[in-house]
Amino acid sequence: MTVLALVTAGVALTGPPASAEAVAATSVITGTVSFHEASPERLVEVYREVDGAWAEDASLEATVANDGTYTVQAPAGEPVKLRTSYGDHDYGYWYGDGFEADTAVPVQPGAGGTLTGVDLDVPAPAYVTGRVTDRTGTALSALVVPAINNDGGLRPLTAAPIVTPDSGEYTVILPAGYETGVMGVALDGTASDWLGGGSMAEPNFYINTTPGEHRQVPDLVLPLDPGVTPAPAASLPPAPKPLASPAPAATTRLVATGSPVVRGAARKGAVLRATRGRWNLAPTTVRFQWLRDGVAVRHATSPVYRLRGADVRKRISVRVTAVRKGVGQGTVQSSRTAVVRAR
Repeated sequence: MTVLALVTAGVALTGPPASAEAVAATSVITGTVSFHEASPERLVEVYREVDGAWAEDASLEATVANDGTYTVQAPAGEPVKLRTSYGDHDYGYWYGDGFEADTAVPVQPGAGGTLTGVDLDVPAPAYVTGRVTDRTGTALSALVVPAINNDGGLRPLTAAPIVTPDSGEYTVILPAGYETGVMGVALDGTASDWLGGGSMAEPNFYINTTPGEHRQVPDLVLPLDPGVTPAPAASLPPAPKPLASPAPAATTRLVATGSPVVRGAARKGAVLRATRGRWNLAPTTVRFQWLRDGVAVRHATSPVYRLRGADVRKRISVRVTAVRKGVGQGTVQSSRTAVVRAR
């Protein structure tokens, strides 16, 4: 059985990115992070594109203040992606309603300028506690991978699997309000299954949690016969191999499974931000179009929109068009509209 692969958040750079020379000018990005009790590290990490992949530039990370505000220095004129980590197992959340680099929204401040209001709205956590066993109910030390159904594909939530003790007991943090699942994997990689069973593409059911919930779940049973002892954790490589999300079932249509969400204050001068919605398949590209009373606003085609005088007493919404190569495209509009106030 093929094992669900773990998508790493990126490779941390200990110095300047190898593909870029020292940046002569810098810009400033500011915003807030909606931390919860599962967020002890309180850092905002900056990722730069290096050789076609997003890699952390550790020299640019910033500590978040007690009131949730942060300020980072960013290379001028270069798009970056922002991530904050939380929990004890390097859970991460990216700016733009994303759980991995590919679904994050890049930001690009102007040279020498300041980009404000780049807020990371970390989902409220929920806690799921359980145990991994074999078919006879005997507890096992194993690997546990919490995963989320994000943009139509199941993706791991941690940068590395969680290794359980001999008791098989584990506790994972899941973002409340999302479709999530937990996979167990034998230490030697020869057996795996979802909590509650399922195919390699997805579990038989998703775990839907509420903010702050603590839930005890039934045993996660691996398809191992009694007397079969997987290789001990010490024999595993120091870092598990990066894994790719399982391919979704073949389909000929790209269908929205969730509407985009518009966040921000509905007043003149404020900034609105739109998520990309959710899709049955991960899109190749996503396009945004902001609407004023249902009519497209000229040049308003980014996930971020600053409200202006023409928007006062109007209904502002966003339309998202997703494209997947070889499948086609789909369109969905935000269910929430903002009636703009003058102040």
